[in-house]
Amino acid sequence: MSEYHSLGDFKAAFYKTLAADADAPALWKEKGDDWRRLVAESLAQGGRAEFPGLRVSERGQGDDDNLADDLAVEVVGTLEPGWAPPVVIADHEPSLQREQLQRRAWKLLSIEARRRVLVCYWADAPGRPRGSVRSLPEVQALVKQVARALPRRDLYVLAAPFAGNARKRTEVPKLFDSHIVGVW
Repeated sequence: MSEYHSLGDFKAAFYKTLAADADAPALWKEKGDDWRRLVAESLAQGGRAEFPGLRVSERGQGDDDNLADDLAVEVVGTLEPGWAPPVVIADHEPSLQREQLQRRAWKLLSIEARRRVLVCYWADAPGRPRGSVRSLPEVQALVKQVARALPRRDLYVLAAPFAGNARKRTEVPKLFDSHIVGVW
């Protein structure tokens, strides 16, 4: 039996952390720095739920030994000090642009880790910027294009409609759909 838990534990903790913040609907609507911090904390809690004992670095924490800042991602989780690859690496792509989504997926897939997670969005509303990701199937297809170049690695994608509406904090997690994308 593994000392680690499952992806389901990661997902449940991610959703629970989002839903626990009373300001989540307002933060979701604004999608500013406070939303980014809530997403980062939710990713960190997800990593801790799946890998008990995980030591987490979040971007911008201000310490000298911050792996998340070093790798320019939201969250890096390790189980032991030293130079072993991270156990969890997670990032947040707020842009709706296809190329930005693929660059973020490439960065995560290029790093050896047991769990790679990407939070991203799509815009299915009229007036979206040119070059925007338009749907969840398009998110999956774009990530899969990148994954083909990096076989035997997968990426857990949590994606939500950019214009999704959440009035209650418990509705925010329900905006996200999740999929494992990889090429084996």
